[in-house]
Amino acid sequence: MGGVGSGLAFEYDAATTATVAADPGLSRDAVGLAIGLYTVAGQQPVTDFAIVSVVHLRDPSVNDEWYRSYRDSYDQSACAQAGGVARHAEAVFGGHPAFITGCQGGALIYHLRVRSGSIVVSITAVGPARLGDRLAADVDQP
Repeated sequence: MGGVGSGLAFEYDAATTATVAADPGLSRDAVGLAIGLYTVAGQQPVTDFAIVSVVHLRDPSVNDEWYRSYRDSYDQSACAQAGGVARHAEAVFGGHPAFITGCQGGALIYHLRVRSGSIVVSITAVGPARLGDRLAADVDQP
């Protein structure tokens, strides 16, 4: 995904990663998790940011029902602070299908499954720079 060289700054969030990884439901399905924050490098005040969660699944053959349940749970939690879920859409970024959820408060959430379904990337983005679109397009790129 786009990094410092692309005009974005990235910060890994070890505390949030540890808290989320401790959820028994997620630890049953995942062998790895990383959460971090992307911002536009040098932007002051920060108006554009994206929280990115990368989950490495224990069993990449989990079915569409599991993936739908994961997205719904993630969306409800992420949109709770932004007025709830407002809408759903689908698009393709970098050759990967993406499920997009819009929150009432304007945040957008992108979910993509890559690497033969073994990795789930969820991006919650806010701001006019549309970092979610940009990062979703870069998912799984070398």
